Amino acid sequence: MRPKTQKIFAPSVLTTVLVSVLLSACGGGGNSSNTGSATNPGTPSSPSGTPASFTVSGTATGLNGGVLKLQNNGSDAQTLTTDGSFQFSPALAGSTYSVTVSQHPAARQCAIANATGNLTGTINNVTVSCNAGQVSTLYSFTGTGSDGKYPSAGLIQDNLGNLFGTTTAGGAAGMGTVFMLSRNADGTYAPAVTLYSFTGTGSDGSNPNAGLMIDSAGNVLGTTNGGGSANVGTVFELTRNANGTYAPAVTLHSFTGSGTDGAYPDGGLIADSAGNLFGTTNQGGTASFGTVFELTRNSDGTYAPPATLYSFSGTGSDGKLPEAGLIADTGGNLFGTTSAGGTANNGTVFELKRNSNGTYASAITLHSFAGTGSDGATPNSALIADSAGNLFGTTSAGGTASFGTVFEIARNADGTYASASTLHSFAGVSADGAYPDAGLILDGAGNLFGTTSAGGTVNMGAVFELKRNGDGIYASAITLLHSFTGTGADGQNPVASLILDSSGNLFGTTNSGGSASVGTVFELN
Repeated sequence: MRPKTQKIFAPSVLTTVLVSVLLSACGGGGNSSNTGSATNPGTPSSPSGTPASFTVSGTATGLNGGVLKLQNNGSDAQTLTTDGSFQFSPALAGSTYSVTVSQHPAARQCAIANATGNLTGTINNVTVSCNAGQVSTLYSFTGTGSDGKYPSAGLIQDNLGNLFGTTTAGGAAGMGTVFMLSRNADGTYAPAVTLYSFTGTGSDGSNPNAGLMIDSAGNVLGTTNGGGSANVGTVFELTRNANGTYAPAVTLHSFTGSGTDGAYPDGGLIADSAGNLFGTTNQGGTASFGTVFELTRNSDGTYAPPATLYSFSGTGSDGKLPEAGLIADTGGNLFGTTSAGGTANNGTVFELKRNSNGTYASAITLHSFAGTGSDGATPNSALIADSAGNLFGTTSAGGTASFGTVFEIARNADGTYASASTLHSFAGVSADGAYPDAGLILDGAGNLFGTTSAGGTVNMGAVFELKRNGDGIYASAITLLHSFTGTGADGQNPVASLILDSSGNLFGTTNSGGSASVGTVFELN
């Protein structure tokens, strides 16, 4: 058995400097502080002596199908999902008003005109204008000293807005890192700090390809694709100290690849409400085609050795070689993808049902990708689910042009699942992406966002959006929100999923590019 080939793209020659132009009024404050238009001046009180009150209203444009949340005086929230008008609750005459944005539509920035003033009458000229956001590189990895390089996974964010991630290589021993970008009080981010450099010696892991998770105590957990006592990967934890620092990584389990134990975990972890951890390994298990595993959390906060919940066989419709982690529904059922196997050996979507006694049944194949027609092939990423339980994901190949797809598996009323339907086939041309290696995220309006490792205007990858129409149907064409160039500080070849913060900003990583051509952390605000 051999470790998987790391997802590292060759750096490009830097030729130009890309200047990111940030939109004004990012924080939602107005660009005007007049008193608005008093179309009904009124009087300080009504004829009956009751104090007069007036409303504040206006219009919002440019939402692009996203979710816009406004507040007046820090409360009285208004939520819009389409362009149109809004109106806040009446307030006493003579009081002040201040309209701000508490959430921008994803990848959009909104500015407010006539945002503040005094209520001398009804105010109806507050104008919110939203426009496409801009990518800014928050950090360019150097790969020198303890700094990492070639991030293959996405980010997570704690409740303070700090960002955490992994790099596949770099660090003090060249075996990869766990890093953090601290969020400053003004919303900017400090340069990345390496929390841990993997050594690949003893029981320590090496070369993490997957992202992280944070538990309720703020501890950081993840997997490495190599290292450990048998050099086939680990599960690790960085404990958060009382002062906010992190202890060195502790190996919770070293995979062996023998018996039913897995090997080479490529995907991240998830946890249930009891703190038990679940994940996949790309190889190992009884047939050496990968596993689904669980690490039970003990009452003292330690973890038991993993139990293999399922070993993939790669026979019949069963999948093999899972590259990605899992998701769980409210019933504890587990869902994931395999990059190969299934009836056409082009990968599968599977489910492990949780029994009433807490055990898990054997995997059920929900869809075997055919790789023909518009159907995708080779899903390398995890799934997501909407509030109705419908599943969404990407395939890195297949589709009508063989450049990959976005797909949906609808959940039926009886809890079963329909066959996968292709929402978009990537064309690999300048106006479209190619080879999505990463999964998707959803905003509050049901719009889908993701990355492609290639395609875009200069074929170095892109961030895209697939809009959900008002009737629940998805547009057939994607919108390119950013095409990476690999020049200046701009990254290239993103292979990881995005995250969306509460303000509508998107964050992600690129596997290469940036000032040292070894990867970046970026924000699309």
